[in-house]
Amino acid sequence: MSKLFFYLLGLFSLISFIISNTAFSDVPTKKPAQPLSTLSVSTALYHDVSLPLVDMKMTVPTSVKNHIVPLGRLPFYHSPVKNVMQRDTAIQTTLRLPLPVTPGVAMQGLGSGFVNADGTPYSVTSTPSDVNLDVGRNFIVQWVNTSFAVFDKAGRLLQGQIPGNTLWSGFPGRCATNNDGDPIVKYDRLANRWVMTQFVSSAPYRQCIAISQTEDPRGAYNRYEFDFGNSFNDYGKLGVWPDAYYMSFNIFQNNNFAGGQACAFERDKMLVGDASARMLCSALQTDSLLPADLDGTTLPPNGSPNYFAGFDRAGLPNPPDDFTGVKQNINALSSIHIWKMQVNWSNVNLSTFTGPTNILVRPFNLLTGNCGEPDASQSGNCVPQKGTTDKLSVIDQDFMYRLAYRNFGNYQTLLLNHVVNAGDLVAGVRWYEIRIRDNYIDIYQQSTYTQPDGVSRWYASIAMDKMGNIGLGYNASGSYMYPSVRYTGRVFMDQLNTMRSEKSIIEGFGSQLQPTSGTDKRNRWDDYTSLVVDPSDDCTFWYTAQYMRSTAESGNWSTYIGSFKFNNCR
Repeated sequence: MSKLFFYLLGLFSLISFIISNTAFSDVPTKKPAQPLSTLSVSTALYHDVSLPLVDMKMTVPTSVKNHIVPLGRLPFYHSPVKNVMQRDTAIQTTLRLPLPVTPGVAMQGLGSGFVNADGTPYSVTSTPSDVNLDVGRNFIVQWVNTSFAVFDKAGRLLQGQIPGNTLWSGFPGRCATNNDGDPIVKYDRLANRWVMTQFVSSAPYRQCIAISQTEDPRGAYNRYEFDFGNSFNDYGKLGVWPDAYYMSFNIFQNNNFAGGQACAFERDKMLVGDASARMLCSALQTDSLLPADLDGTTLPPNGSPNYFAGFDRAGLPNPPDDFTGVKQNINALSSIHIWKMQVNWSNVNLSTFTGPTNILVRPFNLLTGNCGEPDASQSGNCVPQKGTTDKLSVIDQDFMYRLAYRNFGNYQTLLLNHVVNAGDLVAGVRWYEIRIRDNYIDIYQQSTYTQPDGVSRWYASIAMDKMGNIGLGYNASGSYMYPSVRYTGRVFMDQLNTMRSEKSIIEGFGSQLQPTSGTDKRNRWDDYTSLVVDPSDDCTFWYTAQYMRSTAESGNWSTYIGSFKFNNCR
């Protein structure tokens, strides 16, 4: 009997070990899906149809004082006890195999060093760059604060620099007179249209959205302006879905964070230029959100909701004013909320925003509040650079753009990433692949990408090609290197929870120095970057991010665009 007992005990221990080390070891805590508050519905304040972009009147600034684009401060939380670390069990420690990709186009993007279509040098007029792009069948559009440009896929400039509010030239609302940035450009591959959006960052707050009438972004646009009243609709992020254009916002009222907001815009009407297009929104008091954005050619299952992801903030206490390290809930930020937004445009009263599904993830640590900046409310100048003690800003309590969605038929995937403290105040990228199968949502794999070289990797963007290969682009910087643009990835058959070795798109030539004027002393770097998959082959990744051509004060940034493709993608 004693031998049998010890045999069963050993078998039980073995099974427990195997389970605890599989990709599914983090079992999600499910909460019943209940509708939240009443959804608010409004119609666009203004609407019209523009002239072709090539015929619109624009004024390219030549000498404009650099403008810092506002970024509201979220409630500030640090790891459970200041300067005390919990163990990040997701840090990748296995050997990094070579990355089997073929580099493609590499070209200068908007920013310092860029030459406009008319031969004049680009004038940087805003900080940070907030650089993002998307790729269509024949065109690339890159948008930074506060300009965009159109390229062909060989990297030739077709039109630009174009001030962002040129899209609303002659428009009756505030979108024509305000060029405030926080932009997103998306290619709607379902309709072969371009979706362009930016905010108006002073009250009354607005969101400006323009939908191209053709696949050519230089043509005419259906233009809209939606009202947010006295609620500042900050940090808007856009996802394309069959039934709507979905956006997330961080809402601020009187400079205080009022919660996340999930919105749906009436895509079918906007595509045909209908003036009655509506915006439907639901507000949360806790989460800062990110909407799912469709990749690939397979649509979501019929009637599928859009998914929103956010950190679990519900259990977080108010941060102490002096940041002396009051003990906080160790698991408060170690889980992900997944919400579902189901829109019924025929009867908006039947629309719902439900959740959350709370998915536990492996513990991680935050950088902000622990990286030694003199004023913790500055949200973390944390990343070191070569040749200066000035450090770069970090946002580590938001998911980074995009929440990339893909449907493989028997399962669906969502890809996420955010910044973490990978040890010794070095920024790393925590990434996740979430799988949806039969309405069950769970972590399939997760990892913290870092290397034992003291280099910080942050502000990443993640996507997946049609084979299931994952690409991950990011900035990299350290005390012995200038901020640079790099990427890594994994082949679909690789060991779970692993990325391969990294490659460079461009190495920086200088550091960004702390601003010497103004009240915002954050050394703002990007705020977000953008990795997308080319719809023409569903294989080629395109990435854009910020770097410096020489050491200079904040406001002299440059950007770069690069593409790559996994060798097994056909």
